Amino acid sequence: MRRLLALMILCAVVWHSMNAQETWKVNWQGTSRSAIVDFPSSRPGQAGLPAVFVLHGWGLMASEMRDSATQFHRLGDSVGFVTIYPEGINLRWNSGIGDNKDWPAPKVDDVGFISKI
Repeated sequence: MRRLLALMILCAVVWHSMNAQETWKVNWQGTSRSAIVDFPSSRPGQAGLPAVFVLHGWGLMASEMRDSATQFHRLGDSVGFVTIYPEGINLRWNSGIGDNKDWPAPKVDDVGFISKI
């Protein structure tokens, strides 16, 4: 019984120390877009926190940037900023590289999408 109680307390402490993650859906230019948003556990629910946008690279997903490539949300949790991982279209951003047939950029306003978030 003591082990069960100790395990429950440990789980509660670990859960409390984790930052709050949400997936936001945004309708932008007629397309449903998404972003993973992590709020720091040290200041949950407070308005006016600074935010850092972490854009995935070509061929990656926002979840891969969050969970494997950077884990930037851990720093945000420790120092108190919101971390936002927006999702590109077809794993790409409209980066301004032009009409490259090998790496076609989506014809969307990604700056507007990020601004709307």
